[in-house]
Amino acid sequence: MMSLAFAFTIAAAINLPPLPIGRQGYFFVGGKYSTVNDRQVMSGQAYVEYQIPIKQTQRWPIVMIHGLGQSGTNFTGTSDGREGWAQYFLRQGYAVYVLDQPGRGRSAFEANLYGAVTPPDLETIAARFVAPERYNRWPQARLHTQSSISFMHRNCLRSRI
Repeated sequence: MMSLAFAFTIAAAINLPPLPIGRQGYFFVGGKYSTVNDRQVMSGQAYVEYQIPIKQTQRWPIVMIHGLGQSGTNFTGTSDGREGWAQYFLRQGYAVYVLDQPGRGRSAFEANLYGAVTPPDLETIAARFVAPERYNRWPQARLHTQSSISFMHRNCLRSRI
């Protein structure tokens, strides 16, 4: 059953035309040199990935900034192979910039500057992101059915939460 669902998802993604990318790349913003244990390290910089459509029809770009302990990859696709919000807006004619905050994702992390990485609380993640429909913390939570993570939770992770 799960294989069939993935097959339909991938088939739908295959029917999309190629992304209309005119230019793409990445750059870093900000940052400074800091001394840690008698060595120089870069800190405070943010990684930014961008895609500009061949035909940019929208005047203003879309800038996507993640939250919590996540990264910009939240916007670049789903775990089941579907396109993400970055591709959606690119197809609508927007220039898209996806940012990784300093110390997260593809921006460098230095534990001596940012502090130790703490493991996430799985119950909180389940309630907020994976299966909010099971926790009913806000009125719209019952509508949460489209996330591939929610699909995985219902079909693969039931016994863990």
